[in-house]
Amino acid sequence: MNRTFLLFLAAVLKTVWLAQADALDKWHWRNPTPTMNNLRTVAYAGGNFVAAGDAGAFLTSSNGVDWIQVTSVSGLDSLTSVAFGGGTYVVGGVSAADHLQAPNYSANGICLVSTNGADWVRQILPDSPLSLVTYGAGRYVAVQGSNYIIASSDGIHWADAIGFGIYFSGLTYGNGVFVAVGYGFAHAIPVPYVIASKDGLTWSVYQPEGLVSLDRVELNGVAFGNGKFVATSSPTNIFTSTDGAVWTASSFATNYPSAAVSFGDGQFLIVDGNTLRTSIDGTNWTSKVIPGNQAIRSVTRGNGEYVVVGDGGAIAGSTDGTNWLSPSRSVTSRYLNDVAFAEGVFVSVGEYGTILASTNRTAWADHSVGVTNWFNRVAFGGGRFLAVGESFPQVPTPPGTVQTASGAMYTSSDGNRWTPQTAPTTNELVAIFYREGEFYLKDQSGAIFTSPDGATWTRALPATGYSLGGMAYGNGRLISVWGGAFTSTNGATWSAAVNLRDPNYNNDEEVLSDIAFGNGLFATVGLEGLIATSVDGINWQFRDFQQQSGGANTPFARIVFANGMFFAVGRTIVVTSADGVKWTPHYPGVELGLLGCAFGPESNVIVGEFGAILESDPFSFGPGISFSLVGSALSLSWPTNFSIQASPTLSGTFNWSNFNSAATVSFGRNYLNVDVSRGSQFFRLAP
Repeated sequence: MNRTFLLFLAAVLKTVWLAQADALDKWHWRNPTPTMNNLRTVAYAGGNFVAAGDAGAFLTSSNGVDWIQVTSVSGLDSLTSVAFGGGTYVVGGVSAADHLQAPNYSANGICLVSTNGADWVRQILPDSPLSLVTYGAGRYVAVQGSNYIIASSDGIHWADAIGFGIYFSGLTYGNGVFVAVGYGFAHAIPVPYVIASKDGLTWSVYQPEGLVSLDRVELNGVAFGNGKFVATSSPTNIFTSTDGAVWTASSFATNYPSAAVSFGDGQFLIVDGNTLRTSIDGTNWTSKVIPGNQAIRSVTRGNGEYVVVGDGGAIAGSTDGTNWLSPSRSVTSRYLNDVAFAEGVFVSVGEYGTILASTNRTAWADHSVGVTNWFNRVAFGGGRFLAVGESFPQVPTPPGTVQTASGAMYTSSDGNRWTPQTAPTTNELVAIFYREGEFYLKDQSGAIFTSPDGATWTRALPATGYSLGGMAYGNGRLISVWGGAFTSTNGATWSAAVNLRDPNYNNDEEVLSDIAFGNGLFATVGLEGLIATSVDGINWQFRDFQQQSGGANTPFARIVFANGMFFAVGRTIVVTSADGVKWTPHYPGVELGLLGCAFGPESNVIVGEFGAILESDPFSFGPGISFSLVGSALSLSWPTNFSIQASPTLSGTFNWSNFNSAATVSFGRNYLNVDVSRGSQFFRLAP
């Protein structure tokens, strides 16, 4: 790449980086939809269903079938309760502190407030989660932490918390009384407690008559309807009360002690494992089976529709409780290990021969090539995608047999039709990239091969030892990583492995998963959360970026450099840096491992475990042209009603030539890949 093109890029890369930095704070599920995160609660209020859960999962629906993702929630938020009253929604939960920037980790309460169910105001309540919320008598009342009650007239300004020696697990309003239920301990034995208040500010505490004689009872939930309170408990009893003071045990018992209870459309509703229990009076119950194998956490009923939610983003709706319809859609649930973009197409590859392709980031087509293949990486160059991994003779493996895997390699010109190629080695293929007209391929022994077309291969570098990590080229050096960093400057000999031990954490030797080069700098990431940078691959600087989460660091799987920015993905997190020194966390709202990332001209895509695909908010670098630059590969996109023209110079006589004839058209836009390593190009749009 010559200096002229670098000067052209310098004028726009700052804009590129800023545009993407904003977009990376909001992500949208593309597979499965509408979400894969656990859903903890669902309610019908104000004419809308509202479902919420872990890692920022927050959905609304007017009919229980078509769901809209609310993106104003942080991926650090886990939401547990929904209330509506006075024309305002209030959603409560917990927001994990950004412990990458605030090492003294503490969980804060999160409160989301909306008057229309579409536009939400997010606020933090320090120190304790907002676990339960209800509305009555013109006031919102919530449980903060496990032992405190707070109240608010608008959902924004909250009174000082009132503490109790009770672990609250249910909260409701009815008959002019707020009622919270839970349990305390007497001589290390759990005993039931109820507190009641007419205004949400002054409370009476008592052990309810009818429950005092019951040993080891923990009240788990409460709802009000048809003039009656209904509470569930552990063990599996159901209790009813008309005033919250005197309770009667029902002859009906649930199967699970954590059964949740709610009230809607004139019915009490209990989720009992994967069984829906319904009752008019809280005493006589009918049972219906909820299909599926995901744990169901919450149920509501509104506008004649039952809606249940649960783990793994499970959502199902039914008008009769017998026939259920799920809006969830998934093209695959298999691990996706990598993703690449070129010629207007995103391609993602993974286990059991999985290959997916998309031209719009929303709809993904399955082009898998057989369960005996296992793809680790995918790259584009020279007009073709190349997917690499390993192949097994038979899947699953017959008992008592030992299978010998071999390298697997497939090519495609469009991401849709794939052709097997002969791999240059029988070893598993673990990494690949394209640079200046050559594919670089690494197998698990550390041997590196090159090819101009993805079909004819030459062994360029010998094996360096067991090596499953990535590789990168820059500053005249090729670096391969795994147990350490191996460096070659001449394509024939390797330096001894440089083992990285992070003094900022535990000084253990780090397993390096991937490496990228950009802005004159190598950046590598590890399986224990390490990030380090180097100019030469020999001398490394550690970047103090450790995420403590339950005592474990974030394992990083992939790092790339594009559009002037390093971009790394790990478990639940994305981190970015323009200079390799300061790293910024982004939380896309996932509870699983992220394994691959790709830059497109309009947005970024990340993939991971169990078929997870997420797309960032769209970004734009001005009207008309969008682009991404990965190494020397420039991906351009522009509207089909314009022509894009290129010139090698802006001095003297301009020599503009049209590029439209070579472009791929998709969804109203043109896409074109340009190799800018051999000369400068300036681009403009023409009508």
